[in-house]
Amino acid sequence: MLTNKRILLTGSVDSSISLSHSLALHGASVQLVPMIEIFPVESTSHIHQCVSNLNTFEWIMFTSKYGVSSWFDMLHVHGVQIPHTMKFASVGSKTAEKLTSYGYIADFVCSKHNGKDFAKEFSEFCNHTETRVLFPTGNLTQNMIALTVSPAILITKCIVYQTVPPQYFDASIFDKIRANQFDFIIFTSPSGVTNFVELSNEPTLLHKAQII
Repeated sequence: MLTNKRILLTGSVDSSISLSHSLALHGASVQLVPMIEIFPVESTSHIHQCVSNLNTFEWIMFTSKYGVSSWFDMLHVHGVQIPHTMKFASVGSKTAEKLTSYGYIADFVCSKHNGKDFAKEFSEFCNHTETRVLFPTGNLTQNMIALTVSPAILITKCIVYQTVPPQYFDASIFDKIRANQFDFIIFTSPSGVTNFVELSNEPTLLHKAQII
């Protein structure tokens, strides 16, 4: 079905390798040009406070695998263990799967991969009762969950990684897109789209291929 289809992947390197292999196995010609890079942040006073007061939270919530890995790396740096009573919530099965690689199983997994549905389902799961939740996440994460979750659920955001434009990239990729050399362009995040438009300075390039 994908034989000879030309696909451009724009996600971060580590998130795109598996997808690239899968697409290639189905016959696609794949090129990876990341439009985002993801880095852990340096420990801040707020992170230190969250780590030090970890036992005051009942849940830790993750919305991406980067939040999971960056959080556990930060815990390792601080030499802190997760309280045995802690519960974990995940947006999506992939994030929950990443959590298992650290030896923990999500107690709640949202059936859909978006903040609004998570807020609704998690509020119902907690019976709208007072619940303290720690939310390790990235610098570009929107406040959809915090704004739409039950007022009884108190969410503390903790920025543990940052998403930034690529430091280096192959600008000739835009010439290839202008020349209609791709059938599909796959974006994995809104920031990837934003960076693509800003780096190309040519929003109409998005009309040169089917966008996924």
